[in-house]
Amino acid sequence: DPWVLRAKVSVFVELYMKNCKLREQAALLRLQLEGDGHAGGEHEREPAGLLAELSARLAAVEEQAEALSKQLDDESADAAAVATAAHLERKLTGLRRALDALEPGTGGGTGVLPAQS
Repeated sequence: DPWVLRAKVSVFVELYMKNCKLREQAALLRLQLEGDGHAGGEHEREPAGLLAELSARLAAVEEQAEALSKQLDDESADAAAVATAAHLERKLTGLRRALDALEPGTGGGTGVLPAQS
């Protein structure tokens, strides 16, 4: 059926786009924490703003991944697509924990981060 194939392809395209967006956000966080964090003065407030922005972006991606998982459950999708969506959700959970650990007042790095498998 062409519509089944189209649905599967759209799921994988969407997963690919989410992964690209997450890689971009991780690179942005690394650059900001390595570069601007050492400047002092007005730059001392930027990491907190950056963390808030990344948290908001991650929340949007988490919502989209959850909607995608629900769509896969509703459409009797193949096992590979369901497994890929579950893997994406595990990665998002790990990113959320890592981002939360960086935020001030949350124990900032005293916790153990989950393995990214």
